This record gives sequence, structure tokens and C-alpha cells, in this order.
Amino acid sequence: MSFEDVANRMSHRHAEGMIPYTSSAVDSDSFVQSLQESERRSRKTADLAFGSILFAVGLLITMFTYDAASQSGGTYVIAYGPMLVGAIRIIRGLAT
Repeated sequence: MSFEDVANRMSHRHAEGMIPYTSSAVDSDSFVQSLQESERRSRKTADLAFGSILFAVGLLITMFTYDAASQSGGTYVIAYGPMLVGAIRIIRGLAT
């Protein structure tokens, strides 16, 4: 179903009185602004969630390998990549 089909259906329903026609219902500027705000909020939520998960994974890898190395000797991994990317995503989520 294309956009034109939907627009034609809506205009017929308006003409038949099934849907009341008000000027605020077709205010395209406020509709576009609400869509942009909704998209911004979902992007912010995704950045915060993904950044937190990445940071936690990097921190857990570092903690587990350090714990294993401290008990039995050896080397450990500092997983700074996921922590750095996670921190950047968190900051970007907070900034938007």
C-alpha cells in the first residue's frame, strides 16, 4: 500500500464524516518535529544501552583476567577497546 493510497483513504473518510477534520491534525511541522524528537530519544536510548553494555563487557574481561592472573600468576588483558567505545557511546547518548 503506497502513501497515496493511504492519503486517498483518509480524504474519503474525512469527506464521509468518519474522521473529523481539524487543522491541528494536519499540522505537518509539528508532526515532523514530533517524529524527529521520537527518533532522537530512541537514538539516545540505544546509545546509552549499547555503550553501557560495551563498557561492562570490557570491564568484566579486565577484572576476570586480572583475578586469574593474580591468583596463579601470568598476564592479564586490559580490554580498553570495548570500554573506550562504550564510554564514547554513553557520552554521545548523554549529549543528545
